[in-house]
Amino acid sequence: MERNSAQTIDAVLILDADGERILSKYYIPKFSNLSVQQKFEKNLFAKTGRTFTRQDEDIILFENHVVVFRAVSDVFVYILGPSSGNEMLLSCALSGFVDALDALLGTRGVVLDKHTLFNYYDQLALTVDELVDRGILLETDGSMLCSNTNVASHPENSLGGGIGDRGDKPSVPQALRFLQSRFAK
Repeated sequence: MERNSAQTIDAVLILDADGERILSKYYIPKFSNLSVQQKFEKNLFAKTGRTFTRQDEDIILFENHVVVFRAVSDVFVYILGPSSGNEMLLSCALSGFVDALDALLGTRGVVLDKHTLFNYYDQLALTVDELVDRGILLETDGSMLCSNTNVASHPENSLGGGIGDRGDKPSVPQALRFLQSRFAK
């Protein structure tokens, strides 16, 4: 099955200020080996680590991948796409992802940094899963990512009692999750 390169994500990475892995999700066979992943991450950080003080996004072409990244506090957030990919879409995905993490963790009164990401790793992993599924970009809107992640991490809110106190109708992903949970039993 061939993927549309405009909507394809090759990897989502979060590295700390020393270039050590916090989270990595690779979606292409090229990175099926851990040693290949670690070598790639080391080389990528060596190339991008000098921009740590910048808070804006940067886009580079690295080892035949379009890499969009941003330094946030003491971590680097990377989204990789194919060299033929749409860098604007990758940039929107990165912005939405960081915005969702800020919103999710900000409601807990914490700052988006290495320590917080480790403490809330479950929310981080869920947010990545809401962003990308098997290498296909699902959502770029930070508020939708945040909303979907909150529902996924609190399934008791997913249908039955409404999404919140407002009695909203569930979204399609929420309804699918609800149905999967009911039929999985």
